[in-house]
Amino acid sequence: MNVRNQIIVIIVLVIAALVLGLGVATHTLILNDFADLEDEYLEATMERTIRSIEREQQFLSTSVMDWSDWDDTYLFVQGMDPEYEQKNLDESVFQYFNLNAMIFTGPDEKVIYARGFDPDEGEEREVPPQLYTLHDSFLRSGAEELSGIFETEDGLMLVAVRPIRMSWGEGPIMGTLLFARAMDEGWIEELSALTGYPILIADIPNDPLPAGEPSLSIVKEGDTITGSTIVSDIFGEPVVSLSITQERTIYQRGILAYESGVIAILIFSGITALLFYLLINHFFLRRITRLNREVQDITGSSSTSASVGIDGDDEVAELAASINGMLDFIEKDQQVIRQSEEKYRLIAENTADTIYISDMNLNLTYISPSVTKLKGFTVDEALAMPIEERNTPASIKEIMALFTHEMENEATGTADPDRTITFESEEYCGNGSIIKVENSVRFLRNKEGEPVSILGIGHNITDRKKAEDALQLTNAKLQLLSSITRHDILNKVMIVKGYLGLAEEEQGGEMLTEYLKQAQTATDEIQRQIEFTREYEQLGIQTPSWKTISSLIESIDDTKLPIACDCAHISIYADPMIERAFFNLYENTLRHAEGATGVQISCEETEGGLLITWEDDGPGIPDHEKEIIFERGYGKNTGFGLFLVREILDITAITITEDGIVGEGARFRILVPEGGYRIR
Repeated sequence: MNVRNQIIVIIVLVIAALVLGLGVATHTLILNDFADLEDEYLEATMERTIRSIEREQQFLSTSVMDWSDWDDTYLFVQGMDPEYEQKNLDESVFQYFNLNAMIFTGPDEKVIYARGFDPDEGEEREVPPQLYTLHDSFLRSGAEELSGIFETEDGLMLVAVRPIRMSWGEGPIMGTLLFARAMDEGWIEELSALTGYPILIADIPNDPLPAGEPSLSIVKEGDTITGSTIVSDIFGEPVVSLSITQERTIYQRGILAYESGVIAILIFSGITALLFYLLINHFFLRRITRLNREVQDITGSSSTSASVGIDGDDEVAELAASINGMLDFIEKDQQVIRQSEEKYRLIAENTADTIYISDMNLNLTYISPSVTKLKGFTVDEALAMPIEERNTPASIKEIMALFTHEMENEATGTADPDRTITFESEEYCGNGSIIKVENSVRFLRNKEGEPVSILGIGHNITDRKKAEDALQLTNAKLQLLSSITRHDILNKVMIVKGYLGLAEEEQGGEMLTEYLKQAQTATDEIQRQIEFTREYEQLGIQTPSWKTISSLIESIDDTKLPIACDCAHISIYADPMIERAFFNLYENTLRHAEGATGVQISCEETEGGLLITWEDDGPGIPDHEKEIIFERGYGKNTGFGLFLVREILDITAITITEDGIVGEGARFRILVPEGGYRIR
């Protein structure tokens, strides 16, 4: 078979395989991705809706707190401010807070004032009788506040109940105050307008969601997709079904994209195959015989005797043999050219990240060609885009806040001029998709040291983010497996302990009793070890958050040994189990600081960060034990208390040591690194 026939067969086979492979792959990938994107978008919409309801409830709770912790209200319910109602309880209050009901009760738990009002119509309305029962429910709960959704004969209402105290929450409770807002059609229309999609609030379906199913039920019918979730009332009981219906525009776009892609692939493949064949025929096959004769003539007229042996009997072999005779004449020049091309090609092909420069208005003035591979835009298109077309609204908000913060630091004159700022952003691509980019930027400065532009490098971390999400899911599954395994082991331990107890009651020799005691001790140790894994597996599962030191101390019952803390208005960034760490420190002090009269906690900023000192006036810790007390298994009890404290703190790079003086008391030093605390 000659070269022409070989090329035709190869082209046909390659094009057929390419069309078939791309058709199958794009059908699976595109439609599945668009279906997943459709579900994610519906979930995000439902999340925004629920957050909107929670914000409404938070506003109501804040409003009732402002009124309940007020000296004027405190006097009013005691009958000591007769002008209170005239001054404060007119129609404007209901319209301002968008309230439908307000109930005051006094010290004797009787209603002092109750009024219903429709702020939309400007008319009086009856107070639903069920609202009067919330006073008793609130008092029985013993909570600081009772708020949420409540079902009345007039329909669902958002309610908030708080005790009436003096300003700043001082003084004994003199009654309760209730604010309520109806979740009527007007409220639902406002919520629908806020989300951009129609919202439906209906009764809970007869068939509840099966156990283990996600809280959001998604139903796809024809051109619409509906998501439903169950909302609980003020007592945590399911009360209504919240539904959102959207058109399946995302999935329909996926179908259109797939069909368009298949058509484009067919057309492109056919044109490519035809052009490829015509080009090969024009530039090679038709001219190969003529080029071969010309090269042979040039070679024959040269004085060089260089030649190579070529196997084969087709035209390409003859052409290669002819060209080999000319390689010696052009080798030096070609070598220089190859070296130069290799340098620039290496730089261009290995620059996967995007390098860019922007002015101080965040408009791009330069961007590397890698933007085409990363985002699908040409350099000119990328340079012409304002920031609103490059980034999502949420990213723009974060970028502007970060830029403002850095410029404020510049104004102080204390900022490091060579600092590098790293942040993540969401950026649009040419195909309409969104990628996550990790940016490392720094200021470019003029001779006076003033920032005049911004140099940045953008690295695509979309895949990394997806991997992180997958890792979190895997951790959750492993946690479930650990919990199940631990539960089974503890059940078996309880059985063993039961039989050991029965064996001790049986008559036997002293050695049998001793053996049983040893077995009982080992079983107790196994149980303590397993109980420890329940706490240890929680480390790092949840995202760290900001906690005030004062709130951590307030969560501890210090009636046995009082705690004095002077770290007001200081927050630290730590794992949610930080409360357990402080509790274990307190438990350690109770167990080992014999004769101590109290615990003193103080805070001090140092060059290394925030230094938190926890000290008591007990006997102290010997020098040889100051480090081993943090080792697992050391101690008179479980041996996990201080070990767990150090493990919890280490999650956010917080360290703990002990440097107290024996005879004067124990002193624990907790060092929070820079950026891990804030003072307001």
